[in-house]
Amino acid sequence: MRESKLPPLKIAVDRQRALTVTWKDGSQSVYPIAWLRQICPCAVCRDLREGSSDPLRIVQADLTLPDDLHIVGAKKVGHYALSFQFSDGHGSGIYSYTFLLEKEPPAEK
Repeated sequence: MRESKLPPLKIAVDRQRALTVTWKDGSQSVYPIAWLRQICPCAVCRDLREGSSDPLRIVQADLTLPDDLHIVGAKKVGHYALSFQFSDGHGSGIYSYTFLLEKEPPAEK
């Protein structure tokens, strides 16, 4: 199923609101900015979400996002992914198209 959706036909970034991806099969996925930040696939964020077996790891509080979180920069990574720089200073996650397809964005309100 995933192969029928790749590569995306169109990628639109509304820096204040959401990433909208129109897939090859014509379907669309809308990913809210705060949700993208929460599911960041970088090693640090993944470790914070899933916990770590490192006994020396410094435990941090849950990620609290600012109300005015937005995207300050976005770029393609090769032909397979996107990268975002968020207004909270974070920008190390690489969001592959496959990763985005595997995630179910929350329903729009």
